[in-house]
Amino acid sequence: MKKLLDNQEIRIDNHHPATPLDWQKDDIHLHKRSLGKRKNDDRYYDIRVSLNRQWTCSQNNIPDKLREEIKECFENSQKREQFVKDITSSLNDLYDRKLTKFQRINQAMGNIRKAFDLSYPRAEIKGWIRKSLKMYISIHEDKNRYYYCSYINGSFYLGELSAISLLDYIEKVKTEFDEKIRIEIG
Repeated sequence: MKKLLDNQEIRIDNHHPATPLDWQKDDIHLHKRSLGKRKNDDRYYDIRVSLNRQWTCSQNNIPDKLREEIKECFENSQKREQFVKDITSSLNDLYDRKLTKFQRINQAMGNIRKAFDLSYPRAEIKGWIRKSLKMYISIHEDKNRYYYCSYINGSFYLGELSAISLLDYIEKVKTEFDEKIRIEIG
């Protein structure tokens, strides 16, 4: 699954944030977006990949290489179902009221990182408005490549940092908030 992050970003969100996801009823999907131009192609892509129905891509004009990359990861229905169940479980962790908000987000991010085979975080960045956690980013290293996994305003994002610098990413994320956000790096 890590191959999906090469020079790209994945967004995982629940379009019904007040309720947990249901594998049978909800359309569970990823938003896959290129972070830069692909070799010999000057277009940027933003693709919706449906996972729990017949898997499909929302765009027809994407390059064959990108389509094959997605197909390779999700064509096997058993592999796709396990991945989606892991992601669904992760998002549903956010509703476990026995844990603090930080514990819920941390648990969900841990499960998502595992689904994408990302290593234990080398660094963590938290963003607070007053005493409420609004942003949580973890940085991962694998074979001299760096990846991020982040929680921002109810959505999870994963991507490769070689395509975007960490400081640029943090600055981009900070624009999501109307109020001043306090950044804590650990």
